[in-house]
Amino acid sequence: MESFKKRLAVRVLVWAVLFGVCSLPVMVIAPFFGVFTSYNELAAGWMAKVICPADTEGKLRTYATTTRDDYGNDVPATGYELICVNASGEVVKTDPVLYSFLWIGLVIALGVVVAAVFSLFGTLIFGWIKNRADRAKDPYRQNIEPR
Repeated sequence: MESFKKRLAVRVLVWAVLFGVCSLPVMVIAPFFGVFTSYNELAAGWMAKVICPADTEGKLRTYATTTRDDYGNDVPATGYELICVNASGEVVKTDPVLYSFLWIGLVIALGVVVAAVFSLFGTLIFGWIKNRADRAKDPYRQNIEPR
């Protein structure tokens, strides 16, 4: 019979390997998903609760701007910023960058949590299969004669 520490070490190692395997695609997909979803009112609304002062509402404002292409030419682009508006309609605070960084970080953190949960389920399945295989190899079970 294996010791508890050895079984625990094997399960932790299996979890770490599964977490590495599960988190690789998450670390590739989550930033792209975060960037592409940061330009909607849902992301602005959630991040406004963190960034905007009390008694203000967060809204997403778009504006026309330019950016440079690979050859140094100016090309038209769309800019996004979070504006915090009070009840009378005045803009109290503007934030062009922080809300999207926080949103992307939140999406990545959620992806890591999902990878950890999948790894935990994989470890539980591994333990269940290993316990069934060990039980089948038990010498006391093999020597029992049928009735």
